[in-house]
Amino acid sequence: MKFVYWLFCLICPLAAIGQGSVVKGRVTNALNNGPLEGASVQVQGMERGCYTDANGYFAIEGLAPGLWNIEIRFTGFDTYIAYETRTTTIKPTFLEISLQPGVYTLGEIQVNADVSTNTLFEPVSLQKVSWSELQRMPGTALDLSKAMQSYPGVLPKTSFGYNIVVRGGAPSENAYYLDGIKIPSISHFNLQGGSGGAASLINLDFIQGMDMYPGGFPAQYQSGLSVLLDLAQRTGRQDRVGARITLGYSDLGITAEGPLGQKANFIASARTSFSQNITKALGLPILPTYHDVQFKYNHKLTEKDELTVIGLGGFDTYVLNLDAPESDALLYNVGYIPEGDQQQITVGANYKHYFEKSYIQVIASRNQFNNNADKFKENTGLESDRLLKYRSSERESHLRADHHVFGDNLEIQYGAALTHNDIRFDVLAVDVSLGGPDTNILKQSPKYWEYGAYITMSSRYFQNRLGLSIGIRADGTTLHAQMGMLSQLSPRMSINYALSEKTRIKSSIGSYYQLPPEIIIANALNNPPNGEDSYLDYINSPQASLGMEFKGNTTYKASIDAYYKGYAQYPFLVRDQIAFANVMADYVAVGNQSTMPIGEGQAYGLEMFIQQKLKRNYWWMLAYSYNRSEFKDKSGRYRPSSWDSRHFLTLNMGKALKRNWQLGMKWRFSTGTPYTPYNLDLSAIKENWDVANRGVFDYDRLNEARLPSFHQMDIRVDKNWYFKKWNLNLFFDYQNLYSNAIELMPYLTAERDEHWELLEDPKDPNRYLVKQISSDTGRSLYTLGLIAEF
Repeated sequence: MKFVYWLFCLICPLAAIGQGSVVKGRVTNALNNGPLEGASVQVQGMERGCYTDANGYFAIEGLAPGLWNIEIRFTGFDTYIAYETRTTTIKPTFLEISLQPGVYTLGEIQVNADVSTNTLFEPVSLQKVSWSELQRMPGTALDLSKAMQSYPGVLPKTSFGYNIVVRGGAPSENAYYLDGIKIPSISHFNLQGGSGGAASLINLDFIQGMDMYPGGFPAQYQSGLSVLLDLAQRTGRQDRVGARITLGYSDLGITAEGPLGQKANFIASARTSFSQNITKALGLPILPTYHDVQFKYNHKLTEKDELTVIGLGGFDTYVLNLDAPESDALLYNVGYIPEGDQQQITVGANYKHYFEKSYIQVIASRNQFNNNADKFKENTGLESDRLLKYRSSERESHLRADHHVFGDNLEIQYGAALTHNDIRFDVLAVDVSLGGPDTNILKQSPKYWEYGAYITMSSRYFQNRLGLSIGIRADGTTLHAQMGMLSQLSPRMSINYALSEKTRIKSSIGSYYQLPPEIIIANALNNPPNGEDSYLDYINSPQASLGMEFKGNTTYKASIDAYYKGYAQYPFLVRDQIAFANVMADYVAVGNQSTMPIGEGQAYGLEMFIQQKLKRNYWWMLAYSYNRSEFKDKSGRYRPSSWDSRHFLTLNMGKALKRNWQLGMKWRFSTGTPYTPYNLDLSAIKENWDVANRGVFDYDRLNEARLPSFHQMDIRVDKNWYFKKWNLNLFFDYQNLYSNAIELMPYLTAERDEHWELLEDPKDPNRYLVKQISSDTGRSLYTLGLIAEF
């Protein structure tokens, strides 16, 4: 705190006063990338703006540094608003805006897509989020996955781990794209067979905006049953080379960007963590270390041709904190959690070519995820005490081509995709089941292809009041002769109707398919249950939604959306006799056993969302979700799934103050998620405990217990200084302001004496004494962060 005080004293007298900022950019036709001359570019709330020149370029000078909404209008095209565009004194802010044709009329009433482009064909649930909204979100400390939790349908917290759960679906049902290129994850320290981790892999310095689809998925994307996240990266500076240094809660990063000749630019970053020092100081059982790199290269080859190349890499290591002071909780965690490392790498290229009324894009990419872990009895490191050897590698090579054609009142998009998968598993795991300790060996190295094609057609009717979009996608794989494209036909349709200038009814229906996670595939190939041939299939999820959207002005909107998702052909674990969606309590992988595609489930709910984007100097949003998620147990009865949190609500608000101060607050409430109680008798048996070092779940009582409700408040305070050649942002992020104890799934641990030795059950020498202890995340966490830009 003394450092912060003296830093304020040093900086304040040096702050630039009256420094102006500049917004530059280019406005083009989304059909053919041609320039739009005479487009109106206006700063909302000010009488300041301009028109684009013959080449589509514009410049607005003399703006105070900060956040502005930039509104672009052109006759015959949807209005576009670049919300919370950040301007600084050290560089011009450059906007590349592609306007969609689409201004239409309701009788004599003109309707424009004010809050985003082409809204007639977009689902109510789609969330378009700008970089500024992600960056300033309280309680996130620049973490993308935490920022997602402020929006409808995204579960604020699960019973275990860092899972990203949307609309009651399992974490393995999520799909992530970066500039149209598929990536394995957005987090460090991933759980194989799931998604989500303790720290964000994506550097927010790169992000221009985020499109989050909890339903109504576009046909051009492969996979995704619960959420499809499409992240758009910004282009690098085009005037000169610049740099940005970011100090966050657990890492330090540097980003460089600039031009590479007249038509190309780059942006690149590297980050390294110091989280291992924080967790060690707090006496936590795990010491995680991570590093990541990210880059983007953009080259405008000609007026009609553009090439983008991206790269993303994460490198993680986690070891046990065996020197921490002993406690029941510490010994429980270091007793069963392994040590290991992970690497995930993606490299891809996206080429676009524009014609007169259409464009094509070709995407080629390769990603890889390596996951290694080891566990030894009492952490001896001796091969004779080995409980786990986990070696896995997943390699995917993708090729995709799309053609988007615009007619007078018809849009057609079609394309095809091809993926080659090379997965390798070498696993030895000693587990505990009803029959006692069991050694599972998995050695598989399958190589197989996935292929798919789609077509979508969209048009308007009845004086453009009605928007209709229909499409179909087909996917297949060489894994099984019965898994060809005709077995996975995925029709989808959206019908949207404009009741008035401000109100629309939107609906969607479709049937979606996704292959199970690679670990499920490997186990199915390794040991088909009962020697049957039908051990593997695509997961099928028919989905439907109906909602209403109201837009009061260019910055305000409200929506309500009801949805239903069904599940069929879901992996059902043979040994544990539960659906894969109910597997969660592990650190390396989930689903490491044989399965059958016989699971069934459903999720349904209601979402309400009200948002006031930046207006003058304030913003706020309120999100409420009611969610039910259920899967059938071994008796065919619906039971709550592990992601069945019935009610959750989030309120975000913020205000920009004088002298470049900014305040933000987030409050959230959620009912608890269910969990399966422990089998006390089975867990206490010595030979079981010596292997598992934790409780064994009683799946006859699947998810009968439930965590209590919780609430939490986070705040954030920002102060910006704008100098002639550099800018500085100091922020203070405080999570769980009033230290509310947020319960997690309890531990079942063995009782110990004063020397921390295990106590034998005096009534049965073959058992230990066991006890259940609470687990919570009630501590408050604060971050003093720094962002310096040069």
